[in-house]
Amino acid sequence: MKLVALVIVFVALCVAQLGAAASASTFDESTNVYGLLKLPDGYLQHADSADARHQLQFGSVLLYNSESEIRLPVQRDGSFVGYRIPYGTYLVQSEYADFIFPTVRLVLQYKESKEGRIPVIRGDANDFPVMPLSGSGVDEETPLVIPVSSHHTFYVPRQEFSVGMLLKNPMIIMLLISCFMFGMLKLFPEEELKESSKASREWQRNLIKKATAATDGMKEISEKKKK
Repeated sequence: MKLVALVIVFVALCVAQLGAAASASTFDESTNVYGLLKLPDGYLQHADSADARHQLQFGSVLLYNSESEIRLPVQRDGSFVGYRIPYGTYLVQSEYADFIFPTVRLVLQYKESKEGRIPVIRGDANDFPVMPLSGSGVDEETPLVIPVSSHHTFYVPRQEFSVGMLLKNPMIIMLLISCFMFGMLKLFPEEELKESSKASREWQRNLIKKATAATDGMKEISEKKKK
C-alpha cells in the first residue's frame, strides 16, 4: 500500500510540474498591454460628464491581425487593459462615444535577459508622418497614449449669418441692380433726362414709320404679283 501511495504522489507531482511548465510557457508567449485614449482637456471635468443620463457607451479597442481578434473595453477616462495578449503585430482601432482616434500599428515583442523575457511594446499612429506613441505600455504608470484626431458630428451645425451668402441670393442681386439704376438716373439733371426721353421717343416713332413703310411695300409687291 505504501508503494502504491508513493506512486500516486509521484504521478501527481509530475502532472503538477507539467501543468506549471505549460502555463509558464503559455504566459511567456503573451504579455499585458496598457493603453490610454487621450481625451480632450476639460472633457471629464465638465459638470454633466458625471451624470449617468448624459453618458453614452464609452467604447472599445479592437486588436486584430491574421490570426486573432481581441476587443477590449474602454473605461470612462479612456484607459484600457489587455491581459495575456500573444506576441505579434496588431492593428488597433479605437472607438469612443464622441471622438475619433487614428488607427495604430501595435508591435508586441520581447528581449531575453537573465530574469527571462522582458516585453517590448511599440505603437505607431497612422498619421502623416507616422507618429510613435508615447508610453511603454507595459504597466499602468506608463500606458500607450493614443491621441484624439477629431470628433463625431452627430448634428448639422447651425450656419452663421454671412454677408457673402446674402449677396449670392438672386432676388437680392436684382434688387441691388434696380437700386443702382434708379440711383444713376437721379444723378443726371432733369433737362438731360427730358432730352434723352424725347430722343428715345423720336427714335421709336422713326422705327415704327420704317416698319410700317416696309410692310406697305411688301403688300404692294404681293398684289402686283397676283395681277
